Amino acid sequence: MFSFGIILALALLGIGVGSSFHGFFASRGRSSATLLGFAGICLAEAAAIALPFAVGDGVALLTLFLQPLGVLSGSGAMPRFGWWWLAS
Repeated sequence: MFSFGIILALALLGIGVGSSFHGFFASRGRSSATLLGFAGICLAEAAAIALPFAVGDGVALLTLFLQPLGVLSGSGAMPRFGWWWLAS
């Protein structure tokens, strides 16, 4: 449930930021529908896809480190110290 919420929030954030950029460039008279603009967007998407792969092992190791702290929260199902921003 939390993963789906994060994915949905990030997708909607990306739509909003992309719309803002398009509105900014369209109001200045520049069209973003150029070959250079398309190449820039593809490069940004490739970097956004590569980033989770680059830090993926770090996230898994952080999860393994924070898992024993779950017993301090009173519930072993969700460690409060590791995922406190999701539980609030």
